[in-house]
Order: sequence, then structure tokens, then C-alpha cells
Amino acid sequence: MRLTKTICLVLLLCMTLTTFLLHNIYNDNNNNLSIKPTVQITVSPISVTSLIDREIDEITHHKNIQTRMEERAANLRTACQENPQFKIRRTKFSIIVLEDYNVTACVVLKVGASTFTSLLVQVLNDTELKRLKKDYLIITKYAPSPQRFKEVLKSSTFQKILFVRDPLERLLSAYTNRIQVQTLNNGQAAFYGPDILKTVRKLILPKEGYFHRNKTLKIIPTFSEFVEYLTLKVPHNYNTHWKPISLVCSLCKINYTHVIRMETYTEDLQTLMRMTGMDQKVNKSHLTRHSNRSPTNTSQVLVENYSDFETRGAGKNCRYL
Repeated sequence: MRLTKTICLVLLLCMTLTTFLLHNIYNDNNNNLSIKPTVQITVSPISVTSLIDREIDEITHHKNIQTRMEERAANLRTACQENPQFKIRRTKFSIIVLEDYNVTACVVLKVGASTFTSLLVQVLNDTELKRLKKDYLIITKYAPSPQRFKEVLKSSTFQKILFVRDPLERLLSAYTNRIQVQTLNNGQAAFYGPDILKTVRKLILPKEGYFHRNKTLKIIPTFSEFVEYLTLKVPHNYNTHWKPISLVCSLCKINYTHVIRMETYTEDLQTLMRMTGMDQKVNKSHLTRHSNRSPTNTSQVLVENYSDFETRGAGKNCRYL
């Protein structure tokens, strides 16, 4: 389809150029047909060929990425078949359904959700969410009814999209963004910060002992304390920013068709938007933006933060992460 559009554009350019030349060659003043001097204009066939080649390369590139996402989904289905214990019945889904595009997706916080939801607000031209500037509300606004959810699960026409990320990296990202970084609207830090200090450090203080006047934390729990706190809690009750993906997306109940990984997020997302037609509704520059990504070296940060777990004993229940 895109190749056809490219060829049509080239033909239109040639037709426009021909019309322009004919208009300037023939001058019908005073009913006398005269030929005017012309300037030779050459259209290089190489440039047209290069344009077509680039379009073909782009189509091939996106097709390869689409195949990669489908293979990930196939691997997930195989793992579910071989491990029936992975099927979790009790779970709170984070599913949205985009009826106009035959797409359903499990939106996972700390797995590119900010970027994805902001793109969807543009795609759907949701003026209400644009006005509120709360893109994340798309998760509840476009959640299907229980009956529609069952219908979509059985449908072969819907693309079912899963977003995943290395669990250790996601957990660290959640801590950094929601506990460590102090902002005036960080509800997770305000709620969980004091509870972590009480539970892990046994630090019992009056309310003013935990907070500055601007409501930010005076004492910030360490990452190890945060993880140790989680090992003492029931995973089903975790905050959605760090609740395991298996409890958010029911990996073995939904027959996902495509899996987007955080490690290849930008190109995966670009291909998803392209194959569903949603890319026609957004500015291309928006497809290269990636919210809340740390500029630091991820591997190094992981090593630095997880290296002391065994000595502190916080690694004993990492199965919950």
C-alpha cells in the first residue's frame, strides 16, 4: 500500500512537471501559437529508484520486526502450554480495547506506558484527555466491559499486544521514579515511604518526622529496603507500578499475538503503529519519543543497586518480583 502511494507521488510529480513545461512552452497570446525558449530540466531516474528502494527497505524492516514480535508471542504460548502452573486465575486486568483499529493491549506501568498512552490520545483525538492532560486515564476510559472482553479474547481479527520488560530493571525503575525522586505530586513516595521505614527500619516517627513542609520525604528508603519491604507483602496487593506483569496481564489466559519489549521499544512501537494504521494519526516525531527513560547506563545501574542483596538478605524472596 505504501509502495503504491510512493509510485503515485512520483507519477504526480512527473505530471505536474509536464503541465508546467507545456504551459511555459506554448503561449497563445493574440491567437498566435509561439514556442518560447525553455530551460532544460532533468529528472534523474536514479533519485526515483532510490526513493522506491528506501520504501522497500522500510517495508522489509518493519516486516522483520513484526515477525520478531510474533515469535515472542509464540514463545510465550509454548511456555504456558509446558507450564500449566503459570495460569493465574485471580488477577486485575489492565486491558484497553481500540475498536476502530482492532487492537487490544495490556498497558503495564513502567513499561513505556506514558509514551504509549500519550500516542493513543493523539490517535484517538480524545479532546477530554487532552484537556485534562492525564493521558494515563485512557487505561480506565477504554477498558472493555466483562462481556466485550470475553468477545475480544475469542476474536481472531483483534491484534492482542503485550508490553514486557526485564523485571529487575522495571522494579528499579519503579523505585527510582516513584520512591526516590521527590516531587510534589508523587503519591507513591508519600504513601509507601513512611510505611517502608516503619516496616524495615522500625523507624516510628510522628508525621512531621517523615515529611518536609512541602510534603516531600525527609528520609528516603534505600532500594534494598524497598525490595525487602515487598518481600513481606502479598504480590496481588502491590501497587500497579511494580506489580508483576503476570498479575496485570494474565500471560497464559490471553492469547497474545505480539510482544513488545522495552529493550527494543521504539522500533517495536513504530511497527505496531504502522501495521495497525495508527501511525497515520500521529506526527512521526512522536513515535521516537520515549518518556521516563533514564540517560544512564542501565546495566551499570542494575549492578550497583542489586549487588548487595545477598549480604543484606533482601534477595531471599526474589520470586515475588
